[in-house]
Amino acid sequence: MLRWIFGESRSKAVSRKALQYEEARKTASSDNVRERARLAMREGLSAEFLYYFATDPDQGVRSN
Repeated sequence: MLRWIFGESRSKAVSRKALQYEEARKTASSDNVRERARLAMREGLSAEFLYYFATDPDQGVRSN
């Protein structure tokens, strides 16, 4: 509702969420171990990302 009050349309919010998902998906499959580990520690990611983290070649990412 606040987005509506302040003029942000629902489509913008949905678009932003999709962009965040795509960025997280790219990070989860990237070669950068530090960024993958940082992503694995975040709360609120979709359950799909558990697959990426459970199969990650780096033990530090898997344990987060």
